[in-house]
Amino acid sequence: MATSKEFVDFIVGQLSELNEIAVRSMMGEYIVYYKSKIAAYICDNKLLIKPVPKAFELMPDAPLVPPYAGAKEMLFVERR
Repeated sequence: MATSKEFVDFIVGQLSELNEIAVRSMMGEYIVYYKSKIAAYICDNKLLIKPVPKAFELMPDAPLVPPYAGAKEMLFVERR
């Protein structure tokens, strides 16, 4: 299932206070860049954060899931 434009717009809105955020489409899904580096993926209407030490520190209970079959796991941001 491809990500909806509405979900991407919601995520971009949530990140609007950050400078240097860019979102680029890639085969129906999206890559989120922060300061020109990959920070997250938006896949199947899910936000997946790159598993770097600071992300683990800020989201210690976030489950690790792959964005697509065969990919490395990333931190899944659950809506609460």
